[in-house]
Amino acid sequence: MATINAPLLSLAARGQVGKALTFDRNAARQYVKRYSRPTDTNTPAQQDERRAMAIAIDFWLVYGNHELALDAWTRRASYAGNPLTPYNAFLAVALALAKDTPPRTLAVSVTPQPARIITIETRDLVTLNHGSEQGPFDVYDGDHPRRLKLRASMPITAGLLEYTTNARPGARLYVQLRNDGRDRSGIHALTVLP
Repeated sequence: MATINAPLLSLAARGQVGKALTFDRNAARQYVKRYSRPTDTNTPAQQDERRAMAIAIDFWLVYGNHELALDAWTRRASYAGNPLTPYNAFLAVALALAKDTPPRTLAVSVTPQPARIITIETRDLVTLNHGSEQGPFDVYDGDHPRRLKLRASMPITAGLLEYTTNARPGARLYVQLRNDGRDRSGIHALTVLP
């Protein structure tokens, strides 16, 4: 039903009258058009988008909604220069990966170990199993989120990546996992163990 705040066809009519007319306005003026029935909104492309969104949301609900992941994706959003929430920053990465085949891998935790070893746990975006994507993953780290440097390039083994950092023990370290030039982890912050 049309909402009319002033006389019909004035500056304030919006909505539709039955299935005959639609009243609306754009930046320039008010207008009236014949009612047009929406086309099929269930195309294969839209189904793919919905599937990708469902995959990304499921992954976030299982692995992304805890303090360390929120911090990592908050850092990713703020240092990428985008005014995004952690959830939006994650979705931007995960939606692109969810459309790829075979399934892609994301880091779910970055943990310091003794002797300056850093362990990165990965999970498959679709199945949520241990990450099994083939090919080398690039590990970047540094003392500031804007100064990350390539430290290691290695494949995933049983869902894990382990590398030795050259940061001094006790130092604050920022770590990011990438593959094919794409972020796979957000930017994790940790303290290097001796």
